[in-house]
Amino acid sequence: MELGHKLELGRKLELEHKLELERKLELRHRLELELAQLVRLVLSIQLVLPVLSLQRVQLRQLVRFTLSIQLVQFLQLTQSVSMRNSWRKVNIKQYFKIM
Repeated sequence: MELGHKLELGRKLELEHKLELERKLELRHRLELELAQLVRLVLSIQLVLPVLSLQRVQLRQLVRFTLSIQLVQFLQLTQSVSMRNSWRKVNIKQYFKIM
């Protein structure tokens, strides 16, 4: 009886140990997946933040560039118009309606 009892107790302990290892492995796997997701999130945030700040700067530069192009075009138009007509006849509102 004692030997059978010890064997049964040993099997139970072995089974419990095996189940505990499986639970730990499963938990470790889930934690690794969550860590990988967290790393991807942090990396994407690190990639997006500079782009967002650059976009603000680039938007300002784009607006300035666009306005400068419009000003140059307007000046070129007024110059060509002033050659044909007098400077007073240039209608700024009409120019910007064209744009």
